[in-house]
This record gives sequence, structure tokens and C-alpha cells, in this order.
Amino acid sequence: MEEKNIALAGLLFDFALVTKALHWTVRGNDALPLHEQLDELFDDLISYADRLFEDAFANDDNVSFDASLKSPANLISTEEVITFLKSTLARVIEVTEQEGVDKGRRGTANIVDDVAEGLTNWLYLFKLYDTP
Repeated sequence: MEEKNIALAGLLFDFALVTKALHWTVRGNDALPLHEQLDELFDDLISYADRLFEDAFANDDNVSFDASLKSPANLISTEEVITFLKSTLARVIEVTEQEGVDKGRRGTANIVDDVAEGLTNWLYLFKLYDTP
């Protein structure tokens, strides 16, 4: 089961790197507030991944992962970036809810729950861009 947690941590780390790339390239309407939010999202994603990796180290789990999320090279408009973020956040939230994510250890369960809650809050925030 810990393999799924490490895969989740790796996915969060990958997503953080993509988020930072988008932070540097986003252009268009609402670019400045989105630019700042991408920086905050990056910090949160790195924190979530770090907590899961640290938990794995503390429990002597084998930590190894492959990058699975590639940076979308052509996304520069705020609308494209927001669409990408919403779909990726939804996908990562699904991973936190999958059967097999190890919630058997109390500390790990709290971390996974915190990650899911934090990602859900970010998804809600980016959905607000849809409202006129």
C-alpha cells in the first residue's frame, strides 16, 4: 500500500514542477493574480509531497518514483492554464481517494486527508474563474 502513497507524492511533486513552469509563462486576462496563485499552489504541492515522502522515510518504505506528469508546453493563456489546473487537480484528488492509498497508519491517514482537503480547496478556487 505504501507504494500508492509514494506514487501520490511523486505525482504531487511532478504537478508542483509543472505549476512552477506555468507560473513563469502564463499570459492574458487575470494573469497577475493567477501568477501569484500558481506560486502559492506550488508551495502547497511541494509541502504535500514532502510530508508524504517524509512519512515514507520515517516508516522505512522504499522511496522511488518516476515522473508521470508532463508540462504542457503550449499553455500560456489564463483560460488554458485554469482548465489544465482544474482537470489535473480533479485527477490528483481522485488518486487520494483510490482504494489502496495507505491510510492504515494514523499519521499517514492524516497527511492524505490534509492533501485531499487542500487540493479540493484549490480546485474550488480555480472554479471561481468560471463565474462571470
